[in-house]
Amino acid sequence: TITALNAASTVAFGTGSATGVFTRILCSSAATATTSGTTEETVATCTIPANSMSADAKGIRVTAFFTTAATANSKTLKLQYGATVLQSVTKTTSGGLVKLEAVVLRTGATSQKGFSRQFWSSGGGVTWVDDTQAFTTPAETLSGSVDLTIKLTTATASAGASLLSYFVEFIN
Repeated sequence: TITALNAASTVAFGTGSATGVFTRILCSSAATATTSGTTEETVATCTIPANSMSADAKGIRVTAFFTTAATANSKTLKLQYGATVLQSVTKTTSGGLVKLEAVVLRTGATSQKGFSRQFWSSGGGVTWVDDTQAFTTPAETLSGSVDLTIKLTTATASAGASLLSYFVEFIN
């Protein structure tokens, strides 16, 4: 019986002998969010509370899943941590799927390291391509809260891209 979980708690994985540190989901949604215009739109925001990344190597991991409309118009999908764009990709893929992942780790009270990847599929998810990786060095002041935002931009006013779901985890 587990009576409490905290940053020092370990959990067992399955029935084997592997254990690990507890990971907490900060934000998540499975509600579809679509674009409605041709300007950049924030379709999801997760506020990382002040002092959550209180020691070096603590951080967050974000995973987001998108779909693109069956048009050749350009669609831009973006993950942003504070003022830093972790991953931005523009696709003209018709009827495709996209997965963006990013990890941000604290290296100091006002410095972080970010690594992100982008995967896409134009075949309904049958074949995925690991397309773009990026390394960033955000400089957010962690004694204050920081917003992780997911943004979409399309070339036409009709919905050309949709955020299907996302989750943000705290890495302890």
